Amino acid sequence: MTNAEIKKAITDELKANGINSKQVSISVRDSRYDTSIYATIRDITLKQSDIEKIVNTHESIRWDDHCQEILQGCNTFCTVQYDHAAMEQYREDNHIMDKCTAIYNAAHEKDVNGNIYLHEVIEGDPRFLFTTSANKRDGEGLHIKTQEGTKNWRLYGPCDLVGCMAHYLLGHYGTLEAFKEWEKVEKEKFLEVCRLADIERKAAEIRQAEHQTTHNRMIESINKNSVCVPIPEEEKKIITSLKWANLNKNNSIDEYYQEVEKGDFYRQDAKASHMWVFSDFAAFDYLRHHLLSDYKQLAGLGGTYSDDPRLDNYKTSWNIPREIMDTVKWVNIGVAVYLGNDFQFFIDPQGHNYARYVALSDSCHSSGLVQ
Repeated sequence: MTNAEIKKAITDELKANGINSKQVSISVRDSRYDTSIYATIRDITLKQSDIEKIVNTHESIRWDDHCQEILQGCNTFCTVQYDHAAMEQYREDNHIMDKCTAIYNAAHEKDVNGNIYLHEVIEGDPRFLFTTSANKRDGEGLHIKTQEGTKNWRLYGPCDLVGCMAHYLLGHYGTLEAFKEWEKVEKEKFLEVCRLADIERKAAEIRQAEHQTTHNRMIESINKNSVCVPIPEEEKKIITSLKWANLNKNNSIDEYYQEVEKGDFYRQDAKASHMWVFSDFAAFDYLRHHLLSDYKQLAGLGGTYSDDPRLDNYKTSWNIPREIMDTVKWVNIGVAVYLGNDFQFFIDPQGHNYARYVALSDSCHSSGLVQ
C-alpha cells in the first residue's frame, strides 16, 4: 500500500468509530527504508489507548529471531500521541502544575529520617501513588495501576505528577468504581487459574507416583529375571556391521528402528564386554521401551577404542590430526542384550547407567526382536 492508501484506510476506520480528522490527524511518511505513521490526538478528551487499538493494526515490524533486534527496511512503525499544545493549554487552564506542586511539597513535609513514604496523587484514589524520600535520589517514583496495566516511572519532581493528574481529570483512566469491579473480576479469574493449576499439579503428582510405582516394580522384575555377566577376555568377539542410528539417546528401540529403516544410520563394529540375558519377556519389553531409565547393570560400562597403532604416538585424542582421525576404525565396547539365547541389540552406555547408544543387527525388525 502507498502512504496515501494507508492514511485513507486509517482515516476511514476512525470515521467508522465516530472520530473525524479534526479530532485525530493522521500523517504517513517514508523514513529511509521504513514507513512511519503518526496519529496526533487533537481532541484530548479521547483516550489514547482507543486510538492505538485502531492505528496499531497497521503496524508491521520485522524482528531477527536470533538476537531479537529490529531488521532494517520494510517496517511500518506507529506513534500515537496527544497534541502537545492542546494538552499544555489544558494544564494551564486548570492550574494542574500548581496543584501537583502543592501535593508534592506537602508529601515531603512528612519525610523524616530518610524513610520512603507512599502518597496518593488523587486523594482517595489508590490507583495513582507516588513515593517520596528525604534523599530525593533514592526511592522516588510514580506508580499507576489501571485496567490497561501497571506503569512505574522515576519521580524527579512535581512536574512528573502533572501528566497523571491531567489524564485523570480528562477521564482517560475511567472511574474508581469501574476499576474496582474490573479488579474483582481479574482476581476471580486469577484464583480460578490457580485452582485449576493446583488440580493439575495434584493429578500430575498422582500420575508420577503411579509411574514411579510401576517403574520400581519393573526394575525389580528386571533384576529378578535377568542377569548381566562379564564375558571372559578370551571369549570376547567382535560383532560386525551393527547399525547405529544417527539420532541417538532414544527412549524406545522402535525409534532406533525407524531411523535405520529410513537409511539414516552408519555401520560400526562393537565388542561385548558383558552379556545381559533376559528370561522374562515382560522385563525385556520394559527395557527396550525405557532405554533412558537408570539400570545398575549398565553402570560404568561401555566406551570406544581402536587398535590402530598410529594412535600410540598421541597422548590425547585432540592432538590427533584430522586426516588420521577420519581413517581410524573405532570399535564400541558395551553390553549385548539377549532374550533367552537370541541376541537382540547392543548397548554402549559410555560409562553411564542408561542406554546412551543402541545398535541393531541385520536380523532386527520393527518390534526390536530378532526374527
